[in-house]
Amino acid sequence: NSGRPTVLVTHHRNYCTECDWSASTERHSRYEVGRRAIAHFRDTHHTIESEPVPELGGT
Repeated sequence: NSGRPTVLVTHHRNYCTECDWSASTERHSRYEVGRRAIAHFRDTHHTIESEPVPELGGT
């Protein structure tokens, strides 16, 4: 390792760009996060985005 921290993706987060709704694989399975995102879109027609949430590992 070159002394830089290793980035490990530990979970993903889906979130709404129009309100404070979000769901994460930190608390739910990927299937459940996807299901919740679809339900939120269906109910509100809000835009949902997804992002990996990194956790810094050791050097």
